[in-house]
Amino acid sequence: HLSGGGEPVPALPLEGAAEQALVLAEQHARQRGHAAVQPGHLLLGLVDVGDDAGQILQRLEVDTAGLRVALEAHLPKRGRVAKATPVEMNAETKTVLVSHAVAAARATGSERVGTRHLLLGLYRVPALGALLATAGAPEDAVRVEALRLGSA
Repeated sequence: HLSGGGEPVPALPLEGAAEQALVLAEQHARQRGHAAVQPGHLLLGLVDVGDDAGQILQRLEVDTAGLRVALEAHLPKRGRVAKATPVEMNAETKTVLVSHAVAAARATGSERVGTRHLLLGLYRVPALGALLATAGAPEDAVRVEALRLGSA
């Protein structure tokens, strides 16, 4: 069991694209000189991977280039972290992944955490939820699209 800060939450395996988004999030953190993966890095990783999260943003006509610019302003550069230096998830990112994304997956009856579940989990981070809503992806609309993808 993994702990999301409250009750222990049973872990669910990640879909391949969700794993890829985490790898890309770590690369974004490293490129910006951050010692930890923050939720904003994860959102950049989701934008890069595309998959379900990318389809949802596209269906909602989100300007992903504009979203990337806003995210990069939210995550200022601090140099670079050496490739050998481990970059770990900060507590907020772990909570998004372990608690919120798993809850989103379970709510849709999924046995694996996909990019759509990670995207839904990011709404629990107020600054990112507001950023996504401003970009044209309010949580309720994303939830509807995620459910459509999950039943397809």
